[in-house]
Amino acid sequence: SWTDVSSFTASAGWIDAGGYIRLLTMGDNVGIGTTVGQDPIGKLHLRGNDDSTSLTLVTTNNANSQFGLSVLNNGNVGIGTTVAGASLQLNGNSVIGFGAASIAGPSNGLAVSGNVGIGSSLTLTSQAVFNSGLTVAAHTNLATLSTTGNVGLGASLTVPATGAFRLSGQNCSGLSNGGKLTTDSGGNVYCSADS
Repeated sequence: SWTDVSSFTASAGWIDAGGYIRLLTMGDNVGIGTTVGQDPIGKLHLRGNDDSTSLTLVTTNNANSQFGLSVLNNGNVGIGTTVAGASLQLNGNSVIGFGAASIAGPSNGLAVSGNVGIGSSLTLTSQAVFNSGLTVAAHTNLATLSTTGNVGLGASLTVPATGAFRLSGQNCSGLSNGGKLTTDSGGNVYCSADS
């Protein structure tokens, strides 16, 4: 049986090496839940009874209080959770693109070093922080954009007649003729008198 180490013999295809037990033949696979005619197709093949019966590979800490990786029999992968409801579900923070350095991501958030491409649109339902500025290279509808960094807007910016464009700290209302927006040699936008 699996609980009797004496069953792990060379005649049974196993070798008890003292500190570990291994297969006698390096090319062999191990199947759990597989049957005759359903031979394991990988080094370790875990098979559930059916699509609705969960067969989960789980890693935890010693106290079983923190979950590492879980793979459900429906193919969903969970990191930090055993009930992944999507193809990949992460419980906690995540970091992408920082190399081998140990980087702590924002709480329940994502830190990305490099470019991010998201289909044809990006919807932000909460606050977004752009530490190195934001570049908008194509047509984009922005209901509200607030940033303390730089914003690049392709070749032009169009504001509808019913819309508003506000520069923080700039008030043209007290200037001649209501003032106007102008730029200096450095490309900075500011209010000046409209004479």
